[in-house]
Amino acid sequence: PVIYPNTPAKIQALQANVVQFANGDNVTVIAAVANAGVNLKIVAPDNGISRNDSIRMQKDDKFAFLVDPTTLCMKNDTKISGWKDLEGKTFAINARAGGVELAIRRLVRKSGGNPDLIKFAVIPSPATLAAVKSGNVDVGLATKPFAEQCDSDPDTKVWGHVIGSYYTVGGPQQVVFTTGPYYNANPQIVRAFQAASYEYIRDTKLAKNKASLAQSAAELTKTPLQDILNSYPINYWNAPLTRDWVQGFVDDVVAEKFIRQRLDAR
Repeated sequence: PVIYPNTPAKIQALQANVVQFANGDNVTVIAAVANAGVNLKIVAPDNGISRNDSIRMQKDDKFAFLVDPTTLCMKNDTKISGWKDLEGKTFAINARAGGVELAIRRLVRKSGGNPDLIKFAVIPSPATLAAVKSGNVDVGLATKPFAEQCDSDPDTKVWGHVIGSYYTVGGPQQVVFTTGPYYNANPQIVRAFQAASYEYIRDTKLAKNKASLAQSAAELTKTPLQDILNSYPINYWNAPLTRDWVQGFVDDVVAEKFIRQRLDAR
């Protein structure tokens, strides 16, 4: 694997044929197609939440905190009991116009609120807790393992599950994609890649494979095993992907004006 800092850099690498497949944020991939005219093809899901896990997360808060990599961090005296309460708040987020912001905006809007009243501030995840405690922001996106830090700090608390609340029927937070020309010129390779991806998703659902999978990820990335388990729970790697799901996601992206035109994903 080749590591790139963000999805736009991966798109550039694909266009230069340095790599043939890449994973990336759903919104960024869709925006590249709609706003910049980049010819990309989604070929498989990446990390996300299965339908069964999503249903369980709506009923089991402890399970949701384990599986969902995104929650909100705030001071103990901050009063938020629903998504609408984010109106008027200063919100720390690690990147604008991505999948997490889309989820937050849709959750606020569906609860009767106006997400345009949220003041988003771009702050890296490791600095979110300090920004919340200092009062520079009212609320911050807490990703794992920083969510655990916020939860254990005596002055702060966590609330809500962003991805789990938005993806109520499951779905990938990221996708694997390639360029249109490569997709058209190499159908056998693409199909083989898709088959391997879905075999991987199937195998991660088997309990006997989870420990070895996490160990392999730790060795490959030279990351402590516990950090792998804390940052990316194995449950989080089982994501469905259908044309209808992609179309619904595209329609949400259009509704929040992240892209200028509706795309037909089907």
